[in-house]
Order: sequence, then C-alpha cells, then structure tokens
Amino acid sequence: MKKLFLLGGLFLINNFCYSRELVNKETVKVNGVSILLLDLEIPHIGFEAKKYTIDDAIAQELYFQEALKKKLNATGTDLEKQISSMKNSQNIKTDEELESFLKKEGYTLKRYKLELIKFMSVNNLLQLEVKSRIFVTTQELEEYYQKNPQWEEAEFILKTCIIPFKEVKDEKDILKKKDLAWIQTDWVKKEDLSEEMSFISDMQKGDISKPIKTAKGYQLVQIVDKREKHLKLLDEVAVEVRKKIREEKMEKFEKEYLKELKDKAFIEYLD
Repeated sequence: MKKLFLLGGLFLINNFCYSRELVNKETVKVNGVSILLLDLEIPHIGFEAKKYTIDDAIAQELYFQEALKKKLNATGTDLEKQISSMKNSQNIKTDEELESFLKKEGYTLKRYKLELIKFMSVNNLLQLEVKSRIFVTTQELEEYYQKNPQWEEAEFILKTCIIPFKEVKDEKDILKKKDLAWIQTDWVKKEDLSEEMSFISDMQKGDISKPIKTAKGYQLVQIVDKREKHLKLLDEVAVEVRKKIREEKMEKFEKEYLKELKDKAFIEYLD
C-alpha cells in the first residue's frame, strides 16, 4: 500500500510540475520581453468585457515599452490617486478590505498596482500619439449625417381612463360620461406601444378611442398630442454623430500606430 501511495504521490507531483511548466510557458517575446501563457489567462484592466488574446498582449507590451521610452509612464503619485479614487468609489476603508475586494476580481494588490501603472502609461501614450490627432470637422459631421439619416419614430401624449363595468349600463353611453378620471402620460414612442394599442398610430390629436374591454372595465384612450415620424435634425444628433466619427477614427489611427510599432519591433513567436 505504501508503494502505491508513493507512486500516486509522484504522479500528483509530476502533474503539478507539468501544470506549472504549462502556465509559465513562453508564448512570444516582444523586444526580448516574454509573454507567458499565464498572462493570457489572468484578468487585465481594460479587458473585463473581452478575452485577452496574444495579439492584445503584444499590443499592450509594445505600447508600454514605447511609453517608457518616451517617459510617459505613470508615476507613483498617479497610482496612489487612482487607488484612492477606487477605494472611495467602492467605500473601501482599509488595505485589508482593498485586498479582499481585489481578490474577488482575480488580483493581488501587487499585481493590481502593476496592471494599473501599465494601463495608465499606455493611456498616456495613446492620448499623445492617437487621441490628440483626432478631431471632427463640420464638413465630416454633415457628410456623415447625410449618409446615415436617423429617424425619430412617431410618439404620443396619451390620456387613459378605466370605467368599471358596474358603472356602465350601455356601452354606447360611455363617451357621454362627463366625470371620467383621466390619467395623462408623458411622450410614448410608437415602438413602446403594445400590440393591443397599435391602433393608436392611426389616431389624430384630440381623437378618443372606442371603448376597449379589459379585465377591470372599459378603457378609453385619447390623443392629447402627436408627433409624426420625422428625420432628426443635425442639431439633434450632432453629439452622437461626432462621438461615432471619433470612435471610427480612433480605431483607424490606433491600428496604424500599432503597425508602426510592430514594424520597428522584434517579435518572436515561440512553440
């Protein structure tokens, strides 16, 4: 039994060593800096909503190296400000609470600080080399607006009321009632109307619907005001359109800048 136990122990040890070798395996070198398989499996700031790929790792390493070269790396003061801001936003009072919070997110305090420094340094670089080059002219804004028209769906201000069945002797007399308890809505978009209320689209301002039989009684709907479907004016969408153009330019310029860095770099893929 002891022999079997020892053999089992050796098997577990060998498996453990193999696992450590696997996670510590180098996948690529970027200007001599190794990126490990483990680096692709652990969380990274700025990549919470997507998988961190080897291409992401290469890009981030190139950006970070360039930030260091241009002395754009984040300082200790920058780091402490960000840590303090994060603690305040999460209502964290002590370092122990901070470490516990970060552990749930997959970080040690030491690695989080390193990640934060790298993230801020890369952001400093992209702010200088990419974001500062992005501006949107009036002509670009107008051209985008013409090529990508945005429509505002019809919308209505409604008044509704329910008349209990016990108060109705003859359905024809409902519209003659004077003491109806109307409730008025804010603007309601056509797309937000239920299928049962789709008939409202064909009504005009001031119209009152025919009585609608519901579980609680007869319902009436009146159109207080109506806006027909219309093309949004440039002024209405300018902020949204400008943001969209900036995002498209940001993606384009960042790809071009990354290509420049890759062309100058020595990237060695390892088996």
